[in-house]
Amino acid sequence: MRRAKLRKKKVNGNTYWYTEANGETYFGRVGDVSHEAASGQFRKHLGQKQVAARGEALTVAALLSKFLGWVQANRSDAQYRRRKRDCTRFARFEYEGGRVADLPATEVTGLMLEGWRANLAAGPVAQPASEGDRQKRGLAPQSLLHAETSIRHAYSWGGKYNSPNTLVPAGFRPFDGVERTWVPPKALTEEHLLTVEEVDALLSAARYDVDQFRRWGIEAHVLKHGTTGMRPAKDDFPDLLRVYHATGARTSELLRATVADFLPQSSQIVLRFHKTARSKTVSVVRSITLNDEAAAILRRRCAGRQPTDVIFMTAWDKPWNKKTVNRRLASVRRIAAALGTTISGELTIYDFRHLWVSDALESSLKIETVAKMAGTSVAMVEKVYGHFRKDRYAAAHRQIDEARQKRRAGAKKP
Repeated sequence: MRRAKLRKKKVNGNTYWYTEANGETYFGRVGDVSHEAASGQFRKHLGQKQVAARGEALTVAALLSKFLGWVQANRSDAQYRRRKRDCTRFARFEYEGGRVADLPATEVTGLMLEGWRANLAAGPVAQPASEGDRQKRGLAPQSLLHAETSIRHAYSWGGKYNSPNTLVPAGFRPFDGVERTWVPPKALTEEHLLTVEEVDALLSAARYDVDQFRRWGIEAHVLKHGTTGMRPAKDDFPDLLRVYHATGARTSELLRATVADFLPQSSQIVLRFHKTARSKTVSVVRSITLNDEAAAILRRRCAGRQPTDVIFMTAWDKPWNKKTVNRRLASVRRIAAALGTTISGELTIYDFRHLWVSDALESSLKIETVAKMAGTSVAMVEKVYGHFRKDRYAAAHRQIDEARQKRRAGAKKP
């Protein structure tokens, strides 16, 4: 028989005092709790009555650890990183003098979620003295909603996984009484969209190599030399930006696209791995339809290359990522400003998607068609971009005006 012993166990990058004897139990994080204090808790734990089943002694840390293992195996990398970040923060949260991670999973309450959420919303502390202070990040409502969704997801999963032998009782829903964070609607208006002049300026500025400005800086170089003799870009960004403008694709979709994903005969990019590929019950491919300009660019970029090669590469022959592509766009914005066109507001690659969807709706395309081409739902298009669809509302107003005119005409007759 294995001897009861105080051990160390690593969970989500942190090491805890831990034992399986008398039911799986954690005694705090190594470094925060001394060995002497953990030993005292361990001896007290061994003196308690034997637990009826291992599942009853499951701690929050153990539940979240199992949940994250499942997310990593069955969901996208982006969702795994988000869930891991949020679950780690919740586990480290201190409630009434103790860490949530050390509590039995079935002793968690809605008040703990509310307290953790309020702590995340609090403003940052200049010199944090505790884990609670370090978690005060001043998060916005949308970020708070993402954070609490991760914890709700973990407990919902715990009540379903390995049914009927679930990790927590199937009817255990500690957060049902907690109202979800309300996120104020954010209207996308015409002033948030890129203008024709701004788009042309960005596409033109993207043609230039940013490395040539290292000595004097972008503004000083253009002021001193103008555009005479400016070197063309060494990377694929000029073509990449034009394809973003032509397709309205999500940022990561074009960055992940390989030569094999491009279908030249049908002028499409077909992605097996995309935002919703692993979050839907039935996985579907994402099809990006290309116009003539975008199709010509991809034919040129894919010619003579291996099927597994990423289509768009940096100057160092490495794939782009969200960070590097938006950093490159920031340099393009500075070049455009130095050449005489200032881009107002914040600017990211995603702004080209907003512009494409808005233009598609204003072109009187059916919302279903726009949603299908954009790889999103009709509900999302209605929610974010629906006010750009002006034709049906204008037609409705005309009908109202005509009805009013008829009533007035009828009222004037003797």
